[in-house]
Amino acid sequence: MLLTTALIILPPSARAANCDSPRDDTDVSACIEAELRESDIKINQRYQQLMGKLSEPDKLELRADQRTWIKQRDSSCGSSSKESSRESWFQSLLKDYRKTVCIVRFTRTRVTYLENRLTAQSSPVPTPSLETKSTLPYAAAENEDQYELRAKHGHSRGKWYFEVKLAGGEIAKKAETALQMGFSTQGLTVGRILNLRKRDSGVPTVRLGFALDLDNGKYYAHTNGTWRNGSPGSAEGIDIKLGREYRAVISSSTSLSEIVKEGLLNANFGQSPFDYAMPAGYRPVAER
Repeated sequence: MLLTTALIILPPSARAANCDSPRDDTDVSACIEAELRESDIKINQRYQQLMGKLSEPDKLELRADQRTWIKQRDSSCGSSSKESSRESWFQSLLKDYRKTVCIVRFTRTRVTYLENRLTAQSSPVPTPSLETKSTLPYAAAENEDQYELRAKHGHSRGKWYFEVKLAGGEIAKKAETALQMGFSTQGLTVGRILNLRKRDSGVPTVRLGFALDLDNGKYYAHTNGTWRNGSPGSAEGIDIKLGREYRAVISSSTSLSEIVKEGLLNANFGQSPFDYAMPAGYRPVAER
């Protein structure tokens, strides 16, 4: 299904969020939703404008290229263009921050590609590759692509912990980047979602901790040692569904290779000592 050209009205949550200074992950998610909806419209506008300037052979090429891009996006992100409506498609992908960040990656790249072609009004140029493979040390298997880091092992029982050191300001200087960090299972994620924009270039380095209690069905997270939703073992943790395998995952809308190489993002799944004491009874997610 090609992207529709109908105007999509933003939901109240997206309009109400403070996107200049988001207060929490709910604000960030709403702002990313608003961006995706606006980009959806922009892609269709740029596509139609470009079609109006091309020769018939180039129109056929662009139409085929657009279809290929959609198939590649859906295949890579685990999304589906066969939803009953465009709104259903949005709601489906927004339930899973991992999918959301992946769609952001494809969407931002596509907008840039179409705008560059429209400006040039010249012969087609190659679509930027989104499938470059990675040799990152945290890959779950060979050929893991460079937009995602995963712990090698998933877990369905026990208590598990990992940390991320994030130089958000330095990452924002390089490229506007959406990040999802936490635990993923069967099309659902629990964790943090960040959207680093140019205005965030002054954001300091932080250390984030993620704890998952698969015995009692709770998720906890801290920033620089301060737990956001109650400390592990408390009733304030976020409820999760049991009976599933969860895996620690970090997803990015921009390539992680350079970010990791420069030390701007360090995912510690247990391969080195943690900066903060692991909660009592927890184990590193790198262990079986």
